[in-house]
Amino acid sequence: MSGVRVFIGAAYAGLFLCAASASAAVPLADEPSWESEDEDYATGGVLWDLDGDGYVDLVVGNGNDMDKERDAVYYNRRGELEREASWRSADLGYDGHVDAGDVDGDGDLDVVVTGFLAPHLEQLYRNDDGLLTPYPVWTNADEDDSFACALGDVDGDGDLDLATISGYFRPGPVRVYENDRGALEKHASWYTPKSYDANDVAWCDVDGDGDLDLAIAGHGEPCYLFENEGGVLAKAPSWRTSLVAEFNQLTFGDINGDGWRDMVVSDNSGGRVLLYINKNGTLRAEFNWSAPIRYASCVKLADVDGDGDLDLAAGGWWSPVQVYENAGGKLGAAPAWSYYPAAKALVCEQAVWGDVDNDGLRFVTTDRYDGDGARKLWYLEHVPVHAFGYVRVDGRTLEPDEFCFHPEDGWVSFARAPRAGRGNVEFGYIYSTDLDLVVTNWDEPAGSFLFENTRGGAVQISGFVVLPGDGGLTAKWTVRVGAPKLSGFNLYRRRVDVGGHRAPLVRVNDALITSSTSSFAYTDVRVVGGATYDYWLEARLTGGETETFGPKRGWVRKTTFVLSQNYPNPARTSTTIPFSLEHPADVSLVLYDLAGRRVATLFEGFAYVGGNEVRADVSRLPPGVYVYRLEAASGTAAKKMVIAR
Repeated sequence: MSGVRVFIGAAYAGLFLCAASASAAVPLADEPSWESEDEDYATGGVLWDLDGDGYVDLVVGNGNDMDKERDAVYYNRRGELEREASWRSADLGYDGHVDAGDVDGDGDLDVVVTGFLAPHLEQLYRNDDGLLTPYPVWTNADEDDSFACALGDVDGDGDLDLATISGYFRPGPVRVYENDRGALEKHASWYTPKSYDANDVAWCDVDGDGDLDLAIAGHGEPCYLFENEGGVLAKAPSWRTSLVAEFNQLTFGDINGDGWRDMVVSDNSGGRVLLYINKNGTLRAEFNWSAPIRYASCVKLADVDGDGDLDLAAGGWWSPVQVYENAGGKLGAAPAWSYYPAAKALVCEQAVWGDVDNDGLRFVTTDRYDGDGARKLWYLEHVPVHAFGYVRVDGRTLEPDEFCFHPEDGWVSFARAPRAGRGNVEFGYIYSTDLDLVVTNWDEPAGSFLFENTRGGAVQISGFVVLPGDGGLTAKWTVRVGAPKLSGFNLYRRRVDVGGHRAPLVRVNDALITSSTSSFAYTDVRVVGGATYDYWLEARLTGGETETFGPKRGWVRKTTFVLSQNYPNPARTSTTIPFSLEHPADVSLVLYDLAGRRVATLFEGFAYVGGNEVRADVSRLPPGVYVYRLEAASGTAAKKMVIAR
């Protein structure tokens, strides 16, 4: 937010002429590895994979209170952000902060941008096949000077509602626009009877009761918390800070590792960032830690050094962007990393964490929780989420409209509470231990910055490709000689539908993929002719650690008739035989011995267009080599299988 900041900036622009200073404990580069070339008044920012290619894109809200501008998306081209945004909104606005979430429940993330000055509109840009609509598909009808917004499931119905605040120039009510079957209401049905002067808003389950409470950062007021009880949000605050200040931004995370989410806020007028500890579900009214930053503006928590606790990125207007390292549950008194450009000014509006170059990814399959028939909200163990693999309840993979989630905050909210069961709620997702830092900046010459994380991983691979093979796709890759403690690889696949987000990540291999040399290969036969797939490699180390690489995309050749190799092969008790048809037809699948004698009819009947699978019980057949033969109107094909004991 600017206000009269151009004048203030001129007064202090010469005070920070130092270059970056880095600590080995905070593995960020000394200088930006990327800078946008669009001279926008960049304000809000989020990193998320909009186009479904496995790489996070940068979404920026532009304009602030200085000029009407177009919002922007810098797409990630296989590890490198565009320097000039290839998507621009068709409409202009004095736009502030942004948030991203699957508002319409179709499996990809839409973008919400706040309108700061007239026409005061909050805008929702729908994601269609990885590209945002040029004009917003929704705007609100309540005119507020809204600088920030937050998506969250206030009523626990599994879809995303929108919270907004007003302030800085004109106070207004805190508002929540509820989501009804994928559409936000035009007028907020929940709003506070009192007007507040606020600069930021955030959702967090502060008291740990399984629903999202709402916090706001006051401007010339305290910070407030509105408690949620069973999906009903109180209209009067249940908690406030004892300090009254011009707070600018707030963020939540468990800093001290006690299981409760603490709050960090920027005190713009006091020139400092403040930590409020959460004690057993109640935030302290007095701050427990502070650090000086002139005109403190942005704050964002993440594990930058990969040691399992949350570090703090913070910045100010005409001030450095800094990282305070978390050691043993305590933030350092002085920054462990800092940057301020020598040749230009820096106004830090938003700090954003994300793995832009995909060099520190991890695939998690161990986040499991016990359903109790009542709880709908769970937090994941690692944030931010780079990509979702699957959400399962009782072994069933849920569709996107059965839950909602927030990639930065790391919570998932279900439309229906999972029944009571042990470990029956499962989350598979990708996160990173090598987070890069993006800072949005609007001071002239404007340009947002990316600071690369230099931490890296233990395993290095090269030549990872996915190529069409015999009835499937073959993944190939090479590992550097002497890779430490490598046990082998798992290969994961996601079918790329329209938009690239709907299909879950599934493991392709049954046993760990190993090799006696540095070269690896695996053929995936469980694919459909004419389909497109993304593949991820997961390296498993002997100590239990994992590292993930990808994605790499492969296209299956479209054929009229394909019979694929059975798996597993050799088979022991059962095996699966895939085949593809271009048109639906009656087919027969028969098993023969090598003498040509019919042994069994495995399937006879109607099969659908595309991929089909027949699961065959071979437990009663003697070991040996057999031939299975597929017959249909469009052709005949046969392959050998081995049965072993």
